Amino acid sequence: MLTERQKAILKAVIENYIKSAKPVSSWDLTEKRDLRVSSATIRNEFAELEESGYLSQPHTSAGRLPTEKAYRFYVEECLKERELARSEREKVAQELFSESEKRDAILKKTAKILSHHSHGLALVGFFDSEEIYRSGLSRLFSEPEFIGTNLVFEAAEALDELDSYFDKLLDAFAESAPEIYIGSENPLGLEEFSFIGRHYRLADRDGFLALMGPTRMNYRKNISLIEYLGEILDNIEKHA
Repeated sequence: MLTERQKAILKAVIENYIKSAKPVSSWDLTEKRDLRVSSATIRNEFAELEESGYLSQPHTSAGRLPTEKAYRFYVEECLKERELARSEREKVAQELFSESEKRDAILKKTAKILSHHSHGLALVGFFDSEEIYRSGLSRLFSEPEFIGTNLVFEAAEALDELDSYFDKLLDAFAESAPEIYIGSENPLGLEEFSFIGRHYRLADRDGFLALMGPTRMNYRKNISLIEYLGEILDNIEKHA
């Protein structure tokens, strides 16, 4: 069981790493976060969190990285307080409804909007069709942890074979509430990536929208974004 201080430190590490993509040191937290504890105390808590499986330490750095266990903790915290800012909700709705009323155009636009606001790879489709609208591959691969690594090729290969994963995607995103798959839970078998997605229903057809990004993605924003876009698609005929 984590103490309240450990929760605050772990949350600070994760949010710092989401922004910087660099290992987080005790100095980073004492200088940039209002934790009101000393650097020595933070280092002691780092050791406890590492022993508990929430943090890891690269060999070449004194900083720490969140583990999948840490991200799962963070996601559960995000689910308690998620909400997309009103200004962003209005912007997303305006962008979507400026498009043609044709369903294929709406789905293509949904993929573009999701990718643009999340900086990840968006996938949108219907359960009864293997056609999947996708957007944002270049955005995803421009993230610092993917530059100069084999991860780009592994992900590209999986996406080229997306049809063979179609049933797994359908199973993964069969619920209207957002489903979050972190790292090794990824339905495409890509352990350095996370997936968020949900079911929607449009014109009596069941569909899914999903987002793939690095494990350090902005879960708070992206969960809310997926949820809001799904709500729009569920109710889009009311706006016709």
